[in-house]
Amino acid sequence: MSLLAINQGEVRLTILHTPAKSIPGQAARTIRSHGALLTHGFPRKYHQPVVSPIVIRQLPANAPKRLDQLCATLKPGDDDYDTWLRELVQAEHNAVALTSLIARKIEA
Repeated sequence: MSLLAINQGEVRLTILHTPAKSIPGQAARTIRSHGALLTHGFPRKYHQPVVSPIVIRQLPANAPKRLDQLCATLKPGDDDYDTWLRELVQAEHNAVALTSLIARKIEA
């Protein structure tokens, strides 16, 4: 799935992959999507393309309905920090393929 956002000249492209859903007759599983966000950032004191891993999880049935109650910045020591960190590392390593790295491996 590709999600394009344009706001006041800023462009963001989010590309997600959602693995196949549960098989009928089997226990339901939490749906997760992994992918990448492509935008422009200012990480080295000049604008350049930036890629960030993305992880989206299905909300539990008892989740709050207000968006401001669903979003938060996680910090080391928070309950879900280690779990989300592992998922972001997995997304970075598996959902995003940098072709220049692939080419270097082929040449080696």
